[in-house]
This record gives sequence, C-alpha cells and structure tokens, in this order.
Amino acid sequence: MYFDWELSIPHYPLMMMFYRSLDLLLCLVLFALSKESMRDYAKTMILSVLMAAPIFLIFPAQLGFPRPVHHEHFQFLYDVLYTIDKPHNLLPSMHVTYAALGLWFIYKDLKKHVYLLSTWLILVCASVVLVHQHHILDIPAGIILALLAYKIYFRYLKKES
Repeated sequence: MYFDWELSIPHYPLMMMFYRSLDLLLCLVLFALSKESMRDYAKTMILSVLMAAPIFLIFPAQLGFPRPVHHEHFQFLYDVLYTIDKPHNLLPSMHVTYAALGLWFIYKDLKKHVYLLSTWLILVCASVVLVHQHHILDIPAGIILALLAYKIYFRYLKKES
C-alpha cells in the first residue's frame, strides 16, 4: 500500500543508525522505567502485537522498493536486517509502534527530555522510509496503533490495585 511517487524517495544508508536505534531504546526502557511502568509497557507492547496481527493477515503488504544489496558503510547492519526482517507485513510499522510506545513510557516516567524523545521518534519514523523498509502510510498507522494500544490498555484493561 503505497503511492507510486514514493518509489522515487532516495535511499539514505546513514538513516540505518536511527532505524537500529530501536534496539537501544528497547534496552533503555529496562533502566528508565519503574517496575510498574515496565509491566504496563510490556502489556501494551503485547496488546499492540495482538492488534496488528489480524491487520497483517487481512491486508498483507509487500515492499515496493527494491532492496539495495550493497551498503558501503553499513553492510553488516543491513545484512542482519535482511536476515531477520522480510519485506512484508508493513502496515502498520511495528518499528514505529514500538518506538512510540517506548518513548511515551520513558517520558511518562521521567517527565523530562520531551524534545530529545520527540526528535528521536521523528528520526525513527523518517528512517523506516529512508532505509526503504516501509512506505509513508506505515508511519501514521504505526503511531495510531501505538496510541490505540496505549489508550485501550489504560482505559479498559489495567486493573487498579
């Protein structure tokens, strides 16, 4: 699900650093969140996966970009990516969903660094397209999924102690 004009978006190998920064974020939440927030974060992540699964089954998507084979400075990172991440099930971008949830939970706990965290999220969102792993619509779909999972969990699923 993409627009033809998207295929002319250039590939920027340097953006792989921001794409892979999700790994750093997933480690950071282990140290930044309280135990209760970590529990809520994990449950919200699980909920987002459960919500995305039927979408992936009902609307399977394929990547419109040809995957570049040679990457001068980031070959190892692309090789790892291409081994574990196949170019399908794109909408919504779980990369964007996970980044949004992680950064929201960090902000919720720390109540600081909003500009840094927002910039990080914007760079992750841009990176999914600029490394040719996703299309434009996958980004807002990932943000919406994160928002829905967050709202559903806190409004309807979290049991007050």
